Amino acid sequence: MEHDPGAMLRRQEALGRGYSDDEIRRLYTRGEWQRIGRGAYLSAAVCSALGDEERHRFLIDSTLHALSDDAVLSHQSAAVVYGLPLWRTALDRVHVTRNRRGGGRVKRRITVHCAPIGERVAVVDGHSLTLPARTVVDLARTLPFEQAAVAGDAAVRTFGISRDELDAELALAARRHGIDAARRVVHFVSGHSESVGESRSRVMLARAGLAVPSQQGEVFDPGGRRVGRVDFHFDGIVLGEFDGRVKYGRLLKPG
Repeated sequence: MEHDPGAMLRRQEALGRGYSDDEIRRLYTRGEWQRIGRGAYLSAAVCSALGDEERHRFLIDSTLHALSDDAVLSHQSAAVVYGLPLWRTALDRVHVTRNRRGGGRVKRRITVHCAPIGERVAVVDGHSLTLPARTVVDLARTLPFEQAAVAGDAAVRTFGISRDELDAELALAARRHGIDAARRVVHFVSGHSESVGESRSRVMLARAGLAVPSQQGEVFDPGGRRVGRVDFHFDGIVLGEFDGRVKYGRLLKPG
């Protein structure tokens, strides 16, 4: 679903349209409106159709106006705005980073991190975000390995992030919590994984102690005709493929 900021109604806007506070309270109590953030509402129909990432976009919209101008979306929130997949990752709080060395805090709907940022920010849909490489390193410092690898693979593939860029962000984060975990993730991420399932498959293979496979290999028959492409291969001999119900479910027999 394409994000539509206009679907969210703030209290002041509702009052301007003729609703009273009592009416707003009744609509919320009856479940016709859902509170997405403080003083911000979505209709129940819109809210029920949202996935976790889409709901988080509205949480961002309902929160950022109350923060200082130096707050930059980071971590999970930056990843959501960039459109990166976040597998089994909590999205109940907006994550921002402020350009200072101390004063971080966790509130009900927001987590404020404090770390140097300088001018190194991107702007997407009117929001200031940490750069993609910085976002990968921040997630790698704070999420479990598998979740960080999923987002990191997607970011490297989507934005063409180089190893030099990631190494530069690791150097800038050298004294921050979780830096050793971040180094492991950066060493692991690949721009060749094309789905969450492929990223998780690579993690599974690594945990099983298998050699690192090559990815996206082409397969040819004995006559030299190309017959397909596989997600993984080991020296072109052992082939591996990850595909889910969306691609092959229609071919399954009942039961």
